Amino acid sequence: MNSNEILTADLIDILFEGKNKVYGAYDLRKTYNKRISIALGSMLAICLLFSFSQLIAKDNHDLLKPIPISRADALNFDFAQMLIT
Repeated sequence: MNSNEILTADLIDILFEGKNKVYGAYDLRKTYNKRISIALGSMLAICLLFSFSQLIAKDNHDLLKPIPISRADALNFDFAQMLIT
């Protein structure tokens, strides 16, 4: 490699200069950043999915139970009072 090629070459290309690039180590090092990004993104997605599923699966029976109201309550319902509270 001449001096101009060394200045523009990646460290991996300099390291594997004159060596066998076919057996796999060169490709593994060349695609390392992509593989790490995919792994971190996948783990983040799995953790977020697990966290949200736990929030959804939580016992929220109070929110899902119907509130019993009488007919008199329904007729005397005050929307302005609902907005205040």
